[in-house]
Amino acid sequence: MALTIKPRGGALAGQTFSFPDEKETIILGRDPARCDVVFPPELRRVGREHCALRRELGRYKLQLNHDDPVWVEGRPAYDDQTLPPEAELQLGRGGPRLTVLTEGNEELPSTLHQGGHQAGSATMARQAAARSRRTGAIVLCTSLLVLLAAGLVLRQVLGRQDALGEAMERAKASVHMVIGILQDRNGGEEEVSLGTAWAVDKNLFATNAHVAGFWHKPIRGRGRCADFLLRPCDPALPDLRVDRVTLHPGYAEFRRLWQEAGRKAPLEACDVALLRTGSESRASPLPLATEEEIARIKPDQEIGIVGYPVLTSLTTAAKQRGQYTRRGRVTSICDFFRNSRSGVRAAAEGFLICHDAANLGGDSGSPVFDGRGKVIGIHAGGARQGGVRTGFNHAMRIDLLRELLGKGPKPEIREARKKGWEKGIKELIGNGPEPEIREAREKR
Repeated sequence: MALTIKPRGGALAGQTFSFPDEKETIILGRDPARCDVVFPPELRRVGREHCALRRELGRYKLQLNHDDPVWVEGRPAYDDQTLPPEAELQLGRGGPRLTVLTEGNEELPSTLHQGGHQAGSATMARQAAARSRRTGAIVLCTSLLVLLAAGLVLRQVLGRQDALGEAMERAKASVHMVIGILQDRNGGEEEVSLGTAWAVDKNLFATNAHVAGFWHKPIRGRGRCADFLLRPCDPALPDLRVDRVTLHPGYAEFRRLWQEAGRKAPLEACDVALLRTGSESRASPLPLATEEEIARIKPDQEIGIVGYPVLTSLTTAAKQRGQYTRRGRVTSICDFFRNSRSGVRAAAEGFLICHDAANLGGDSGSPVFDGRGKVIGIHAGGARQGGVRTGFNHAMRIDLLRELLGKGPKPEIREARKKGWEKGIKELIGNGPEPEIREAREKR
């Protein structure tokens, strides 16, 4: 039983890798010290040890590492999958393709077909479980089809269009994952998911300031973030490299005031930033809500978000491109101190749109849509207490982004905000700042 691997195109085109029966395990990847089929180091769609082929009773089975995806004959592979005598493998999304050939010993006569072996109790149990799963899947699919048909009929009867759902579907191509390229002390690199960004112009993307703040900065416990990439949901499209980052000036100002008060800010203010790419994107800019539409935001209003929640690890999320849409409702309009605002004060101070849409790490920077498909906010996160998410999900109102797209807030607006923040901080901490902090502020 011999195994032959033939790359189809790419850097290894024209080469053939043959392995004898004695070779029990064949590893494919970019690590020359550990792999039997070695890909170029710059081919980062292939993992360092992407997968292995393990010989077992005359057949070869796939061994996966659960971080690097593999496709067999165009379908996602699974661990311990038995390969047919001739199979096409693809390593990574848009990665290299290989033809894997298994050849038997030609000196031996072929085995007579005897109808298979009699199954033991363990095998019979596995077969019964498999039949049960297939039956359950058929029932589930049938139920889903019935529900889908009922939904289509209901939509036709009501004669209305789901503007929010259609807007989120259109927005998917414009919403990218923010990838951080981390470097360790030994010069090694890894890609991690840091958040979400979305197109506002040909080479301009919006996200949170707390996401953009990682650019060219160390990330605690993981290394220095050397670069940003914006990764679209379509694996056929290229990543975009970020060459400039701009944070809203109010983000640093609010933090500074809390530091002078000797406290840590419970929430971020003006958590908005712009990422400029070196090349133009094919993504269409998302429509921003007007001042009149922002003024109409009310509690119980339906909203939707499109983003890249991290369901596993940051490294795995960067490879999987897991983009999701979710719906929820506005729960309140608040200022940056979590005080609920309405009426005139909502327009002047209510820059937090609080909502109940499900979210996770990685959703930071996601666009928040109103029922008509306009972007009304940038999702900034859910407040945590003791590491537990409290449900205080909030987005930055979109007019903060408009300030950044212009020349920033007017001087009189910045000064008024600063005074309001100083007052709010003093009210929250009780007796105001410590005496030495007050004296230092008065000297300035």
